[in-house]
Amino acid sequence: MEFFKKKSKVSQEEGAQLLNRVIKALSSEPNFADMKIELSTPLKEDPNINSLDSLFIVMALEKEFNVEMLDEAVEKFLTVGDVIEYLYGVL
Repeated sequence: MEFFKKKSKVSQEEGAQLLNRVIKALSSEPNFADMKIELSTPLKEDPNINSLDSLFIVMALEKEFNVEMLDEAVEKFLTVGDVIEYLYGVL
């Protein structure tokens, strides 16, 4: 996971564990069951993800991680990698 070599906060092992849980959470949602989810998967600017889908993403992640995600933070999520950085900071 090259992504976490650049980010000092999250180790590769921790990042991989968080990514697996994010994949699990998003895959449980019907709209995302067939989507290939990687660190670079865009959460904005993707024509296949609309604002309602974004809401489902947040709800699935909040349920999986038992956290409440701040709207200000969610607005800054551009990729799945950004979500993992956020989750690492709040867990």
